[in-house]
Amino acid sequence: MLIYDIVWSLLGWSQPDRGPCPATCASQLVRAPPPGRSRAAGARPLSLSVCQKSATGSRLSPAPAFLPSSESSRCLGRLACPEVDPAGSARKADRGVGPVDDQGSGSDDQSRASFREDLQEFLGREAPLHQLDDLTKVNPVTLETVLRCLQARYMVDTFYTNAGCTLVALNPFKPVRQLYTPELMREYHTAPQPQRLKPHIFTLAEQTYRNVKSLIEPVNQSIVVSGESGAGKTWTSRCLMKFYAVVAGAPTSWESPRITERIEQCSLNSNPVMEAFGNVCTLRNNNSSRFGKFIQLQLNRPQQMTGAEVQTYLLEKTRVACQASSERNFHIFYQICKGASEDERLQWHLPKGATFSWLPNPERTLEEDCFEVTREAMLHLGIDTLTQNNIFKVDDQGSGSDDQSRASFREDLQEFLGREAPLHQLDDLTKVNPVTLETVLRCLQARYMVDTFYTNAGCTLVALNPFKPVRQLYTPELMREYHTAPQPQRLKPHIFTLAEQTYRNVKSLIEPVNQSIVVSGESGAGKTWTSRCLMKFYAVVAAAPTSWESPRIAERIEQRILNSNPVMEAFGNACTLRNNNSSRFGKFIQLQLNRAQQMTGAEVQTYLLEKTRVACQASSERNFHIFYQICKGASEDERLQWHLPKGATFSWLPNPERTLEEDCFEVTREAMLHLGIDTLTQNNIFKVLAGLLHLGNVHFADSEDEAQPCQLMHDAKCSLRTSASLLRLREDMLLETVQIRTIRAGRQQQVFQKPCSRAECDTRRDCLAKVVYARLFDWLVSVINSSICADPDSWTAFIGLLDVYGFESFPDNSLEQLCINYANEKLQQHFVVHYLRAQQEEYTLEGLEWSFVNYQDNQTCLDLIEGSPISVCSLLNELQTRIESALATSPCLGHNKLSQEPSFIVVHYAGPVRYLTAGLVEKNKDPVPPELIELLQQSQDPLLTVLFPPQPKEKTQEEPSGQSRAPALTVVSKFKASLEQLLLVLHSTTPHYIRCIKPNSQGQPQTFLQEEVLSQLEACGLVETIHISAAGFPIRVSHQNFVERYSLLRRLRSHTPSGRHSLCAARGRAGQLLCPEEATLQTVLQDLLHALPALTRRAVTPADPLHCGKTKVFMTESMLELLEDGRARVLEQCARCIQCGWRRHQHRKRERQRRAAVLIQAAIRSWLTRRHIQRLHTAATVIKRAWQKWRVRMACLASEELDGMEEKPMFPVPSSLSSSPLPPAQARLQGAIIRLWPLGLVLANAAVGVRGFQRKLVVCACLQLPLGKPSNYSVTTAQDQTGIMSIRALPQGSIKFHCRKSPLRYADICPKPSPYSVTGFNQILLESHRPVHV
Repeated sequence: MLIYDIVWSLLGWSQPDRGPCPATCASQLVRAPPPGRSRAAGARPLSLSVCQKSATGSRLSPAPAFLPSSESSRCLGRLACPEVDPAGSARKADRGVGPVDDQGSGSDDQSRASFREDLQEFLGREAPLHQLDDLTKVNPVTLETVLRCLQARYMVDTFYTNAGCTLVALNPFKPVRQLYTPELMREYHTAPQPQRLKPHIFTLAEQTYRNVKSLIEPVNQSIVVSGESGAGKTWTSRCLMKFYAVVAGAPTSWESPRITERIEQCSLNSNPVMEAFGNVCTLRNNNSSRFGKFIQLQLNRPQQMTGAEVQTYLLEKTRVACQASSERNFHIFYQICKGASEDERLQWHLPKGATFSWLPNPERTLEEDCFEVTREAMLHLGIDTLTQNNIFKVDDQGSGSDDQSRASFREDLQEFLGREAPLHQLDDLTKVNPVTLETVLRCLQARYMVDTFYTNAGCTLVALNPFKPVRQLYTPELMREYHTAPQPQRLKPHIFTLAEQTYRNVKSLIEPVNQSIVVSGESGAGKTWTSRCLMKFYAVVAAAPTSWESPRIAERIEQRILNSNPVMEAFGNACTLRNNNSSRFGKFIQLQLNRAQQMTGAEVQTYLLEKTRVACQASSERNFHIFYQICKGASEDERLQWHLPKGATFSWLPNPERTLEEDCFEVTREAMLHLGIDTLTQNNIFKVLAGLLHLGNVHFADSEDEAQPCQLMHDAKCSLRTSASLLRLREDMLLETVQIRTIRAGRQQQVFQKPCSRAECDTRRDCLAKVVYARLFDWLVSVINSSICADPDSWTAFIGLLDVYGFESFPDNSLEQLCINYANEKLQQHFVVHYLRAQQEEYTLEGLEWSFVNYQDNQTCLDLIEGSPISVCSLLNELQTRIESALATSPCLGHNKLSQEPSFIVVHYAGPVRYLTAGLVEKNKDPVPPELIELLQQSQDPLLTVLFPPQPKEKTQEEPSGQSRAPALTVVSKFKASLEQLLLVLHSTTPHYIRCIKPNSQGQPQTFLQEEVLSQLEACGLVETIHISAAGFPIRVSHQNFVERYSLLRRLRSHTPSGRHSLCAARGRAGQLLCPEEATLQTVLQDLLHALPALTRRAVTPADPLHCGKTKVFMTESMLELLEDGRARVLEQCARCIQCGWRRHQHRKRERQRRAAVLIQAAIRSWLTRRHIQRLHTAATVIKRAWQKWRVRMACLASEELDGMEEKPMFPVPSSLSSSPLPPAQARLQGAIIRLWPLGLVLANAAVGVRGFQRKLVVCACLQLPLGKPSNYSVTTAQDQTGIMSIRALPQGSIKFHCRKSPLRYADICPKPSPYSVTGFNQILLESHRPVHV
């Protein structure tokens, strides 16, 4: 429904017949921010109309530009309609509504005047236009008022307005991100009545979502987004999908990550891809959709979004080949032309500045030309980099077979990508299905693109070179995490996993105890860094504990880890075409461990230093790092001392302007200092190296007379003088030795001197430099070993790290490349023999059902190089170069007929390599003229004196005629002998393999070139390794060891018999007679195999990953973990039984001790109590006797004292009283007080009663009663009450005595104190007694 239709319907008028309207108002949504990539969704129709502000707004002006006369009126529905009848026009004019016609008559003028009056009246209302949220509230409802309302709202940045059941959205042509935040989405979602909030597309979206939740038919909802091109439909659809992704997301559960990922793909990832491939820049819109789409958002019963489906309609494919003027092709073409890298431009043949007929206006840059956004979105959608490259690549020269192969590859890729597990989550290549080069390559590429550089491949670890710093992968904390993990193999693949496995193998003492790690790969694949990290890991986890010896051990470890590496890399590494830090020698580092598996030292063995690099460097390559370090890092004084002025050029120092990370002189000097090489010795070393650089500038000119030696060139004399000074040699002797050759001939060893040609002089000069550098390098290695090597008696096992030069193939290859590739062939053969071939042959010998895997065996190539009797090595040792004719029958030997130089081709396991024949024999002999050695022995330099000690004089006696000379040691023979010795060491250890892969030859991060990686995968036999590892049994244990370790699993066997079938006999040596020991062993083994059902909770079938061979038991990693879990369970049960028995024993022991302690304590306490009672009884008897005697005496004294009271006066009369007599009344009162105070005491103690003779006397004396008539008087006291034994007369008490002293002398003393008695200065004993009659 159009806005025009809405207005006419609100007015209640009949609509005139109109022509087709270009702007349609359909379902319910509209947009606000800048035009972007669009989406839509729908079911039950809700209307939304999107209007464009101005024709210029889509391209030119983001500022508010509202043109009501043209664009907006046209968008609101063709207001000028010539078919309207006059009556209708008159009615509309009367009502204030009518068509706009600039050529109208007078009636039209009147209608316009009436319209203006109505307009003024409307503008004078209280409610402003921009506050009207709904166009139905406009009064009167005319096109003009509706237009002004929209304009007023647009000018205050209000872009959404309701129009009945339709939402009108105006394109702001500027960013208004605050209108589309997740917080605002949740506000509209959680509002009780969203329609009461401001008009927004979220209001309509929430209404549709609640309609679905209400389950009112029809349940399904639809939203139609319509409008002209550039009106903002794409942005509106995108915001709607984002809203549903936010409010309809599934809660957190096991399924939510996958659902969330789908939502993000729908809202954030599918849009950029579809817009890049389906949107273009047109005259009206920079991001115009050239296709229609219907997006179906799928909800489950809880109204949670579970997925989406996109349906497209009518793509404008003609635009690919035909574009209108000022318009462009699809965005994706401009993205690949502007955003591709240099390698991708070369691969896709898109050079910079190239012009294409179907790519108009390439200079124009839009926001949509972001290639990275599209690529990232495609990656999240499951389209990996390989498929993306196939999409973007243009290949016009492909044949039909290539197209079929690529189509098959893409189908396989899509099938593989359809699996549930993403490629980058596969930690082991054995889980790839099917195991092919393509699937393995895609898995490695997917992991590489998400910065996952380590992947297991059976028994081999594949390491991809990231070509960027990833320090977080090699921190000490991560090392300790892998070291302390109960099962490191369950963590992410890492070199620390393999290092920890080797360390635990040493601790387990399972033969062979010694371990070795072979790090192989091409030059630049990262072998040096891998070896360095492995050494750091062992230094961290195998360090000795704190003790008096540990500081020294720790210092040795730090020397080996931090100091030997920089020194050896500075003197042995160089920058080549493929690697900035390429090792030009091989090394085998032996990490020595004691019985406690603590590192006590290390030893370094080196192989075949490329000493020719000192005097000869290939184009774009450099010399050894140390030469550049001393030239760039020396101080001013050192430059003067070593004659290395700034800006000096040396022939043997190419590309000095190139700066690498390895050109750090201070690190090398500090490492040498820690290794025990003091500053003085360092200065001697660097001075010798500076002398070699100056020696390289010594050039000779051709001599006109062959009898005369070659003369120095003019600028070479100074260099010769400087070189002789630095080497502490005589200048004339140095020049003569280089210019003149000494020849010994005849039986008498006559000496002849012959001038050398210019080429011979250069060769002798180079030879002098090479022999000095080779001796210096060997001396450094010996110094390092003397510093870090432990006493042979202090270590019992070792872990070996082998880091050798990778396979090399250059345009011109010589003896050095032949020896390097020969070493790699031997290591590949070691891997093939040890793992691939030995594993399959062992399965066959053990009687296992096994299907052989065809693998690449390089034994034929090794026979060509080192075979007997004729091989390349033997021919070189015999100083012959007729290799092609002598070895023509070998399948690994080829030749290039088009080569202008004599050469031969050897087909190595990694590919064919062409070797130049010229110079092979001379390099193999490696002749060092004896006069050069003699010259160096005469040097006064202390370092050269050590490097070239004087040799004993040769015997002058002639050798017997029958004795033949010993064969001369050549480079090949010495290298072959050292290589065989190394392989013997490797065969005596348990080997582990790390295959380093180089993703690209340019050293660029995040760049994965399939062709280069494919060649490396094929060369190292990785696919065959995965085949055998996936189908084989990597764990093999002898019967004896299996029984010894897992015999306790018989405890898990069920008591119910399950059939006495012999699984071992069925799979092992059935039908053979066994000796008694073997029969017993087989019986125990059968019991163990019968216990497996109790362990696995199911019956053992032939398909189980455990097989019993003739002498060994084969199993997979999963079965080993199962057995170990069962063993741990049994050990736990046994430990619990032991703990229960021990605790029961301890409890009983403590109970017996407690009872014994109680008996002892009772006896001691009884004895102590008896003794105490006896002491108390004795004391009581003594006290009782003394007290009784004292009581009797006191009683007698008291009786006597009381008996005599009547005969004499109580107190003498004071003199003061006698002198001054008192009045009679006072005298009588004082006499009564004096006489009767004891009676007061007696009466106060009446509760006790009166008992005893003393009391009777007191009572009678106080009352002055006659003693002869006791029946006449009676004194009764309370017998049932408890009274006090004595009373104290206190001055403030209730009874006060006015006498200072008791009249009784002895009666106030209590012979028997009582706790109820009160002591004082007057005390009278009052005893408990029965009633007495006085």
